[in-house]
Amino acid sequence: MRRSFHRFQFIDGFASFISPSSSSSGFRSCPFGVWGWSPGIRRFNLIRGLVALLCIAPLRAQDRGSLEGQSTSSTSPTPTATASRASSPVIISGTVGRCTSDGPSAFPLPNVTMILTGSATETTVTDSLGNYTFSVAAGGSYTVTPSKAAFLPGAAGFTTTDVFRLQLYAHSPPPPILTCIYSAADCAAPIGISTGDIIAVQRFFLNFTNGIGHVGEYKFDPLNRSYSSLTRNQTDQDYDSIVLGDVTPPWAGQ
Repeated sequence: MRRSFHRFQFIDGFASFISPSSSSSGFRSCPFGVWGWSPGIRRFNLIRGLVALLCIAPLRAQDRGSLEGQSTSSTSPTPTATASRASSPVIISGTVGRCTSDGPSAFPLPNVTMILTGSATETTVTDSLGNYTFSVAAGGSYTVTPSKAAFLPGAAGFTTTDVFRLQLYAHSPPPPILTCIYSAADCAAPIGISTGDIIAVQRFFLNFTNGIGHVGEYKFDPLNRSYSSLTRNQTDQDYDSIVLGDVTPPWAGQ
């Protein structure tokens, strides 16, 4: 009996050797484990995808069969670790200006306190050109509110010309288009331009601390801006402002 094996293959999950001689022809299959086909070969193992035949004694050259088949090992791909990348911050930026008779945001307003609330809390101040910037985490919800301290009674920029302009507004019908300056004239109760506004500005000019209504206070438009689930940069988020009671040049604070 020629004890060489010409071929090795897998059949239905079993390992088989095929012998070329008629006396030993046919398939002899067994599950992975002990092999009893040849006196010289006791078992086989799969080592790193290759078939290794283990013998209890050396075989002669003519007894060593040629292995024609080869097992195919299917290996799962090694998962590639994906580094988690933090989301880039989102920018909220804009300019704050002062409205005058020349129009909205006629000149930039520095030193305005910009207050950020919501998913984060932060405060910044506009620069000399009225610009501000916040850098916030993406996905959050935020509100930005501008604020600036009011002028004290007797501050420069409040003059008798403001009083005369208020008298004109109080005794004339409102203009067809309400300008920001006309809105600034309504600075004391009751609502609307009246004698109460005229008296309040006059008292402020004379350095009184009572009976002055809201003269000298800043009013911003819009009052604030809100952002929900923010994912993109928000630029040109501008604000305009007026100073109540300051309706003619020279402008207070300029």
